[in-house]
Amino acid sequence: SDCLAAKCGALSWRLTDLAGRTLCQARKTVAIPARKDTLVETLDLQEPIQRWGTTNLLLWLDLAVGGQSVSTNLVLLARPKQMELPDPGIIADVKLLPVPASCAGDAGADRPGFAVTLRARKPALWAWIELAGQDAEYSDNFGHLAAGQPVRIEIVPQRDLSLAQVRKTLRVRSLVDTY
Repeated sequence: SDCLAAKCGALSWRLTDLAGRTLCQARKTVAIPARKDTLVETLDLQEPIQRWGTTNLLLWLDLAVGGQSVSTNLVLLARPKQMELPDPGIIADVKLLPVPASCAGDAGADRPGFAVTLRARKPALWAWIELAGQDAEYSDNFGHLAAGQPVRIEIVPQRDLSLAQVRKTLRVRSLVDTY
């Protein structure tokens, strides 16, 4: 933790297969000391590895403080090229964002922003979005989608676009689309 004060959080982990089925999981309350790193737990994954193999497992980690996720990670037990990743079936829902009153007079504040919520039927590794032929600012991009867990990305195009134009030019891809 880089925080100046100690905190309390909830650490959770979930082991899934490539289809997104949860194989085992746990959650525990953890003390987070100020400005230190601390080993919280060592996971024994020998049995799942023997049963399902390293190329069929994904380990999802999450640390929440005050009910809000502050850190996530995905651990692969094999190289991505060794995994037979299925098509994740990513669905994108796009909505217009209201322009906050506090942005009045800010550069770009007169352009509408858009919220893109991504959901995947199966895990999507290294997923990203883009507006084809358009420059835009993204709140986040190039992450992992766990099956059934929505991820929201906000987009502000560099030029005025309607909701219909954003929906038409939105491209969603993941590692599976690269091979």
